[in-house]
Amino acid sequence: MRILASDLGKFRSTAVLGVHSRKVAETYRDFQTSADRILDLAQRTRADLVVVEICPIAGLLCDTLSDAGIRVATVNTTHDRYLRRDTRAKTDLKDAIRLLE
Repeated sequence: MRILASDLGKFRSTAVLGVHSRKVAETYRDFQTSADRILDLAQRTRADLVVVEICPIAGLLCDTLSDAGIRVATVNTTHDRYLRRDTRAKTDLKDAIRLLE
């Protein structure tokens, strides 16, 4: 299974692709946050599942990806399961890898 996990920002986003496991196969950094751009990335990587965090663009993104036949999972990152208290530095790449896990 190919999983594309994306940490969405207001203007720029970061994504990681995991193939057959939860290890990072490819990294996509600093691309524009838009539903069309993420749809293009999901189609180009042939992702079976796209994982995104709950944010203002999540609804539009879910609708766009679902219409294209791509499964979408949304994650509430404020839940205790996803909070990282042991990290020294918070980066977009680390957040995307955490979503992949």
